[in-house]
Amino acid sequence: MKSSSIIRIPRNWKSKASYAYEADYQCRIGQQLASQQLLNRPEAGFRLISRDDEALAIRLALIDQADHSLDLQYYKWLDDSSGSLLMSHVIAAADRGVRVRLLIDDIHFDADLNAQALDLHPNIEIRLFNPFESRRMTPLTRPLEWLRNDRVNHRMHNKLILVDSLVALCGGRNISDNYFGLSSQVTFRDLDLLAVGNVISAMHTAFDDFWNSRWAIPVGSLLKVSLPIRQRKRLQVMLRRFKRSRRYGHVARLQELAKLQVPAITEQLTWAKAEVLYDAPDKVQTGRRKPAASDDPLLLALQQVTGNLYLMSPYLIPTPGMLDLLRQYRQRNVKVTILTNSLASNDVLIAHGGYMAYREQLLALGATIYELSPSAQFQPPAPSRYSLHSKTLIFDDRKVFIGTHNADPRSIHLNTEMGLLIDCEKLTAQVLAEFASHIQSGNSWRVSRRFGYLFWRRCRRGQTELKRHEPETTRWRRMIARLFSWLPIHKQL
Repeated sequence: MKSSSIIRIPRNWKSKASYAYEADYQCRIGQQLASQQLLNRPEAGFRLISRDDEALAIRLALIDQADHSLDLQYYKWLDDSSGSLLMSHVIAAADRGVRVRLLIDDIHFDADLNAQALDLHPNIEIRLFNPFESRRMTPLTRPLEWLRNDRVNHRMHNKLILVDSLVALCGGRNISDNYFGLSSQVTFRDLDLLAVGNVISAMHTAFDDFWNSRWAIPVGSLLKVSLPIRQRKRLQVMLRRFKRSRRYGHVARLQELAKLQVPAITEQLTWAKAEVLYDAPDKVQTGRRKPAASDDPLLLALQQVTGNLYLMSPYLIPTPGMLDLLRQYRQRNVKVTILTNSLASNDVLIAHGGYMAYREQLLALGATIYELSPSAQFQPPAPSRYSLHSKTLIFDDRKVFIGTHNADPRSIHLNTEMGLLIDCEKLTAQVLAEFASHIQSGNSWRVSRRFGYLFWRRCRRGQTELKRHEPETTRWRRMIARLFSWLPIHKQL
């Protein structure tokens, strides 16, 4: 059941403001961090999370150990196996008195009754960021609104979980089976960071800025539907049935990992200086003032590279500024290595078309390019083809940025993004190892240009493969991507 009403977003909408709780060190997480002497340190502690099963298990464990507050901010939260499982644990947390604030971007939000039913819980509040006026998600209504209303072209791409004002989880993963190795269609290779310490207050400031912005609208004011109490009961029945279903079997095994206590989760922390970087929520306003270069720590880090730069981005559509930076790198003999999706692994065909238009120029500017193979072999193996989703920059083997930013105009000019810039050789080495695992053993194709043509090469099981067209693809897919590369829409990608 879906609502078909059209909601006009008030120009001066004001929701009831709320803010992060002060950290209570007597809660379970606080006591466990104190037992490890992890509180009141001058730096922040991080744990890199690359495995899909571990990423889901740690989310479950943190939610289960929350005593006071859960703040969750996501671009996408789907109602599939992992989304339902995580939501059932969020409901359980709310049932035991935890305050839950859930902020979801409206682009992938399915405007049915479930959200309003959950919002009726006395300890759960759900807000939609920059909502569409039409609450009917059809192949026609949303695209039409997209074309006539520039506001909805700006999306909140942030991903963040904050637990009891003491622990955070951020990175590139949304909430759906594709990010946790549970999909039979595609498995996204991604990275998260578990964080404790002095970055938590900045992360909470970022969350509160979005939560209390004029663009975060309470879901109850948007969905005009009936019988919400009845629907909440239906949702609870659905969750119980899900736990008994066959598809729950693999996920249930992850719940055993979720029984880990915080000391086990935080026993391998790396401590370092870090900055929390995030766009302001009013980036959704057309014509906003762009920050000066001197105010952008990420741009400064890019400009200060002297030896090598590694970039991992699923969608790669260089802006004029990126190309100028590559020209500077070539003059300074900076080595640039890029990992992105191949046409076969890319889940957004139109984005690959935008990348194709610049690929030869990137090679001419000296970049070394690898494209992920959908048939890559990682451990543990996934039940489906692979696609890259990590968004990472590595500067001179000593600094690393992990966040939600793609290397494209949309991330720079349209969407809001967030991430962590960390100055730490040890953590950087861990991310470099992840990068290396993606380009070695035939997991990626290296792209080169010879005699005026592009070639793709990889070595797998001692055998070298060389292709003169986009590998592991059909002629039809190559043709559609080529057509997309000719469209004058690169600034929107």
